[in-house]
Amino acid sequence: MTSGLTEIFWNEQAGLPLLLALQLLPLLGAAVVYALNERRTGVTLGKVFALGELLLCIVAVSRIDPTLPALQLAERFAPLAYHVAVDGLSLLFLLLVALLTLLMTLYGMSRGMISPGRLFAVLLLAEAGLVGMLVTVNVAWFAAFSALELWSVVYLLRRWASSRAEILALSRFVQYQAFGWVLFAAGCLVLGWGHAEATGGRWSFDLFDLVGAIPVGKCARRSSRCTAGCPTWRSTA
Repeated sequence: MTSGLTEIFWNEQAGLPLLLALQLLPLLGAAVVYALNERRTGVTLGKVFALGELLLCIVAVSRIDPTLPALQLAERFAPLAYHVAVDGLSLLFLLLVALLTLLMTLYGMSRGMISPGRLFAVLLLAEAGLVGMLVTVNVAWFAAFSALELWSVVYLLRRWASSRAEILALSRFVQYQAFGWVLFAAGCLVLGWGHAEATGGRWSFDLFDLVGAIPVGKCARRSSRCTAGCPTWRSTA
């Protein structure tokens, strides 16, 4: 069964798996900055990692062939259901995420944050979550990355919240975002379940497997109670 989606693997376009590097670099940066705690070296390295992510995004853009409609720089690792790829739109958002992260590292220092080392570590974690959401082609991995990004954002907002009104607004934000995430995760489970029934028991959350594998009517009936999952993720991807 064909899904109608096509992809070009990374080894046909680059000398190394750029999308894997884009995901691991901010995670490595977060670990290093957190380990160095509040030392000036850690703050400097946080900026270096943020700048390195932006430069790596630019390299990825240079490897893309804009004349091809296929997803590009694709990477797969079946044991972990790891599957990533990008198109022109996702690359545009990757550049935006990397640029904003770099600017926030500079803005955080200008604000004179109490704990710049920990702030930079969480910023890099948030960046890793956003990058993962933009490159993954697996809805389960998308849910995991979105949870990481949501935790990072909540942590940063809590650091800035000082008044009772701000804390109350933050609690409402957490409630709505957590509820939306639960609905999305439920939608992912429905999709995996539908794929298992359509293919004789094989669960999959990969978009290439899901497209065309589940009859639209059956998917709609099963997801009537958790409709936030499938359409939202596809429009984001």
